Amino acid sequence: MSYNIALFDMDGTLLDTTQDLAASLTYAVHQLDQEASFTPTDAALFFGSGSTIALTRALAALKGASIHTLLALGDTLHAQDIGINPQEVQELDKVFSAHYQQHSNDHTRPYPGVISMLTSLQTAEVRCAVISNKMDSEVKRLTQLHFKDLILSAAGVRTGVARKPAPDVTLTALHELQIQMGTRKAHAVYVGDSEIDLLTAKNAGLDCIAVDWGFRTRSYLKQCGATRIVSSTSELVSAILDNK
Repeated sequence: MSYNIALFDMDGTLLDTTQDLAASLTYAVHQLDQEASFTPTDAALFFGSGSTIALTRALAALKGASIHTLLALGDTLHAQDIGINPQEVQELDKVFSAHYQQHSNDHTRPYPGVISMLTSLQTAEVRCAVISNKMDSEVKRLTQLHFKDLILSAAGVRTGVARKPAPDVTLTALHELQIQMGTRKAHAVYVGDSEIDLLTAKNAGLDCIAVDWGFRTRSYLKQCGATRIVSSTSELVSAILDNK
């Protein structure tokens, strides 16, 4: 049976946001007089769990932390565990957020094939939503700018709502799409590019399809337990519509 609802992560799955994220990270840490210049590759490694953890990872990277340590931050490690002041991170986050709101679409673009993929799903009457750990205002703005009516619901981080991998936002979006469909019967799949997305799908009780063109490598996704990984948007369309 094919899926009739697809819930997508945004950064690393639908949109390549790494250049704009890297620029805003660099701007933020310059406020500490750090001579840092982060790359899109750095941004891909740091992001996935929201800007606070991304900034913590950026500061940890400047201290020479290993990739293992960086990825553990926000999970088994916290800022103070490696000598980073959480208050400093919060202050930097304000600077980052203000800058990013002004520059979040300078270089951001859909990955190749994403628009045609979403169009194919719309034609097949698959309803699509975006779920992100990005600021809610930016999620909605970027969704409208790049996808318009191809995405029917878009939600990001809001006060009082747990961020991914908690299932809250995902389940709310799923419920909204079910209401639009006029039925509680839905066969939904979650699509993402990181360990956070794998956990989000699991916590929401949903099937998961991972993509390997985003922020994490295929080998790392397998290491994190991904059982279905696709490498192209055409392969993703087939996985959603055929569900074999």
